[in-house]
Amino acid sequence: MKKDIVGNLEKIPSLGEYMLFSDQKAENITVCNSTIMMSRFVRLGLKNASFENCNFTQSLFVDTYFRKAKFKNVSFTGSQFKYCNFDKASFQCCDLRYCSFYYCKLPKDEIISCLPNEANLRKTISRNLRANFEMLGDRVTADVFLDIEIAADEEELKAILLYKTQYYKQNYNFGDRFNALLRLIVSKFSGFAWGYGHRLGLLVRAYLMTTIICSLLLYIGKLKFLISSENSVRNLGLVESVYLAFSKTVGTTIIAATPVTFSGKIIVLGASFIGAIFLALLAATLYRKIAR
Repeated sequence: MKKDIVGNLEKIPSLGEYMLFSDQKAENITVCNSTIMMSRFVRLGLKNASFENCNFTQSLFVDTYFRKAKFKNVSFTGSQFKYCNFDKASFQCCDLRYCSFYYCKLPKDEIISCLPNEANLRKTISRNLRANFEMLGDRVTADVFLDIEIAADEEELKAILLYKTQYYKQNYNFGDRFNALLRLIVSKFSGFAWGYGHRLGLLVRAYLMTTIICSLLLYIGKLKFLISSENSVRNLGLVESVYLAFSKTVGTTIIAATPVTFSGKIIVLGASFIGAIFLALLAATLYRKIAR
């Protein structure tokens, strides 16, 4: 194993590798055109530091203080960050491909502006950033990166399905395309139905919309029902149709009405199925929010 070369923050070389910068403080320093690869930066104080046109590929940053630091055209490809503080730091045209963050305080908008263009890479780093913000207890920002992760996943599925580039033509067959189509449909439905599990309002909206549609089908279709209290067969009124549809979705019976026609039975069965799905998704959404 190659021994690390101990480095000095005040005299960072323009080129180096396997270097160790540890237990130092150098605020307001400016570093330009420096390439330090496969190195370690441990317990450093770099408040208000400025880095421009630098390369820190495959390096490890641990417990480093970067508050209000500025990074412009800096490559961190393949680097790892643990317990670092980037509060109010700025990132311009930085490369974060294959990077990972663990318990790091990061500026959301600055990081988003530097996410990779490639869908697969953007999905991977967004998943890691989501986990990082969940560690910090920042659920709102974690959900932002969840949305980015899902969008990147859907973009990649579309690229596979449409053979967007030569790469996809060479590496994915018809079976892969069909699988991508199914996953894309499920993902889109999940987004519409319940916001991928973290938007309760969308779930309630989808439930109301589908239940109202069932109500209208019962009313407009002039379907015949056996009304037990009247001992007669007739069409349902609008209010009765709404009552029946909602009662079936929540598993209760507000009015004793039994469908006589096959189409009526299908709609009522569908309303009951929608109710069961809604309750299951509602429980999953609430559990996710409580667990977090």
